[in-house]
Amino acid sequence: MQLNFTFDPGTSLQQMIGIETAGRVWSQYLTDNVSVNIHVGISSSLPASVIGGALPAISANVPYGKVRNAMSVDRRSADDSTAFFNLSSGSTQTANFDWMTTDWLPVSQQLSTQRSINNLNLTNANAKALGLSANGAALDGYILLGANAPWSYDFTRSTAASSSQVDFLSTALHEIGHILGFVSGVDAPIWTTNVYNAYKTGQLNTTYNSIISNRAQNATTLDLFRFNYDKSSFFPDLSYGQIGGRKGFSIDDGWTFIQGLSSGDNVSLSGDGEQASHWTRGTNAIMAPTISLGQRMSIGNSDLRAMDVMGWDLAATGINTTINLSSLQTQAKQSLASRLGQTVAWLDANQTLAAQQLGQDRSKDIEQMIHKSVIYKWGGDGDGWWQTVVGLMSNLGLFSTLDSLTNSASLGTTSTPSSSSNVALPSSFDANVTVSFGQQSSNPQSESTQTGLTETSTISGTTTVQVTLLPVNNLSSYYDSQVTSLTNSQTTQSLQSFKATLPGGIAQPNWGGEGDGWW
Repeated sequence: MQLNFTFDPGTSLQQMIGIETAGRVWSQYLTDNVSVNIHVGISSSLPASVIGGALPAISANVPYGKVRNAMSVDRRSADDSTAFFNLSSGSTQTANFDWMTTDWLPVSQQLSTQRSINNLNLTNANAKALGLSANGAALDGYILLGANAPWSYDFTRSTAASSSQVDFLSTALHEIGHILGFVSGVDAPIWTTNVYNAYKTGQLNTTYNSIISNRAQNATTLDLFRFNYDKSSFFPDLSYGQIGGRKGFSIDDGWTFIQGLSSGDNVSLSGDGEQASHWTRGTNAIMAPTISLGQRMSIGNSDLRAMDVMGWDLAATGINTTINLSSLQTQAKQSLASRLGQTVAWLDANQTLAAQQLGQDRSKDIEQMIHKSVIYKWGGDGDGWWQTVVGLMSNLGLFSTLDSLTNSASLGTTSTPSSSSNVALPSSFDANVTVSFGQQSSNPQSESTQTGLTETSTISGTTTVQVTLLPVNNLSSYYDSQVTSLTNSQTTQSLQSFKATLPGGIAQPNWGGEGDGWW
């Protein structure tokens, strides 16, 4: 796989090298003969608290049968064969949705309601891997990274990680992973109607029934392997949240599970507090929802097994592939220098000039990518081009945001680093930070209110900040006109108590604002 990156003017040479190095790491593991084209920019115009985001190009409404046939041709590994033979044959894939039969029944007494997946939404990069999209030069994704984040640019990881910085390489690897296809439709705005609330409001056979019929058509390739830990169904389980049972990644119809999957960021609707486009919290893999400040994360075996069955071809050595970061960084620098007809020595000596010469305006290409993706709304509000792109990022992008977990002071004030660190932090960051790749939420607030940082409690007397990379989606006017909100504020406390009783479940403080799904 060849990852081709271009860069907005204003992107620093170090950031270009970091992105290029991350792309080469993925290319060591994935061997498909395709080119994936990603444009990258650095911006201070992102919404408040956001440090980065990705907007993948989408191949929308691809018939399920066509995807399954492509997966058949693509089989290279034992996992590929297992996954393929456990998919439904024919033109549709059955998916399960759980309904409540009476008030607050346990998992074992819930009914399973089935719908058919007729079409799938794939990232364009994933479609290329399956031979379902032309291997052309059009953009397959757009990544924006925050200009003021406290990035660490140690791409070779040859020195100790700084406890006051966010690892740029880990962040780049994670964002690229979403563009390659690690996304879920479970968090789509039409999905965030909880079955329990539907039952309580008497809408199981009306609004909710209509919603789940549409939900199945927003599934992705990753969702074909989302199964229920707690209830045998032998079909993918696309229920939102954990009321119907915990969800996990399985390639054999749920007989065995490779890794847990997050079930939704909206805790009031029984989500586990993380976006569904991620592994569960604590997973040792790049697509895990959280990473601590100073922590360095790498691509894990579960990441690769997921990419494999979704259509990517793995290197023969798989997770045991040798990754020489120093060599990959050198290759990244050589590639950038060659674009300018220069040597690496010249690049090192003229970093500002090199970055200026490498930057290019691809606004027209980004606009074309958005139009072709179909699912993205473009124009019509009178804003300029950049305002529209930022708006799309706010509504539909895979985001990096900050959630405050301190009740001591606003994040806008300067904080003092810990005694173990003599590195000064920007005024918008506190000394002890957790980076999260999926937003947690317990309050059913509207998306429009989630533009600032929410202060909550102090944990163990330590000031903490959370950096969240997540899929965020405001309800568009289209969905607003078709979906009736069934949120019942009276269920919040009982749902949180239910979450705490699950294996591995813990009572959590308010992690910040609500975020809807990836779509």
